[in-house]
Amino acid sequence: MKLQEWKSKLNWSRKKTWIVLVPVIVVILAFFMIPREAEGYAYLELKERPYAEKVLAVGQMGPEGETAIIAKVSGTVESLGGKDGEILPKGSLLVSIYDPDQAFLLAQKEAGYLDAREQYNGVLEYDYPAALQELERLSRNLERARKDAEDARVLLAEGAISQNAYTDYQNALKTAETLWNSEKLRAEALAPGGSKRESLKYRMDNAKALYDSTAIRETDYNILAEAETIILKSYVKPGDAIKPGDVLMDVASSGKKLVTAELDEQYLLFLREGMEASIRVEGTAAVIAGELESISPKVNKNTGTFPITILVLDDLDFNASDLTVNIEITLVEEEKALTIPKQYLTERSTVFLYEGGTVQETSIEFRGGPGGSVILKKGLKPGDRILLPADDLADGAQVRLGKGADAS
Repeated sequence: MKLQEWKSKLNWSRKKTWIVLVPVIVVILAFFMIPREAEGYAYLELKERPYAEKVLAVGQMGPEGETAIIAKVSGTVESLGGKDGEILPKGSLLVSIYDPDQAFLLAQKEAGYLDAREQYNGVLEYDYPAALQELERLSRNLERARKDAEDARVLLAEGAISQNAYTDYQNALKTAETLWNSEKLRAEALAPGGSKRESLKYRMDNAKALYDSTAIRETDYNILAEAETIILKSYVKPGDAIKPGDVLMDVASSGKKLVTAELDEQYLLFLREGMEASIRVEGTAAVIAGELESISPKVNKNTGTFPITILVLDDLDFNASDLTVNIEITLVEEEKALTIPKQYLTERSTVFLYEGGTVQETSIEFRGGPGGSVILKKGLKPGDRILLPADDLADGAQVRLGKGADAS
């Protein structure tokens, strides 16, 4: 008896399930079986309206030419040229590094060069002029000695002087000739192209080369600003010991300011240098004017982005580095435009134009962009209605309009 009751209840439960499911199934089948024409086709009525396409991104703003000052030598930081944020003129000291060995070497090479230069200049200014004067004096003495020797020869022949006296005049002539020849050789050695002058010049030039090479290396110890420079951040202070490769400070040119950003590759074909850009510092409402300065054509295959640089046009009273900003670049902006969402275009870039109960596949001319719409140039007018493409739509088909859509 109990088994029979259980079977009876089970059968009734199954009946109730079918009673509920049958209407649901009927509704579902009706949804798929009712022709689309019964609902009508989704359409869009074209209207002129303001239209703009803009690229929005986040970038980093900072002064141009940011770079790190890196130590090339070992030593101790002697002084810094300024504080963080300070602007220094071209040629100003940025960092001074002291190394006693380098200081001694530079002083030694400088002393050697100064000594060699003094000797060479002594030849030009004193020794050579003095040698010429002495040679002129000895030339006069030689002429007198020759005349005296010739007169003595005549007097000896006349018996007016003794042989010994004549010999003394001859010896005086030989001495005068010896002194003159010696001074002539000395003057020639000190003259332009002379051996002594060239030897001293070579020594001076060599000493100068050694000093210059040491002095050039001295620029590694006294680092100067190559242009007007702002100190962004110092990583050392006077008294710190440093070694080659240590970062001493970050600096930048204090001139123009730039914004760098990475944009999605879909925008690459639509950007042009010179496009206007708006820059907003996060947390502020102020808008800073900018201009697209450079576009890199190289796309990062890992991120699908490419870098751009925006020149800041407004004068700013701060020199922050790596400041996060929001940027906006206007690609297209028109006061009145007929726009068509891209989903209303067919694969053939045509549209289905509604004309008095029928649909006409119509060719149009338009200008595309990276956004979701295109701007109509030719082929339609305000008030025209176009249908959303569907598999069962064909040129000349009878249709009924359904729900309208917004073109914005």
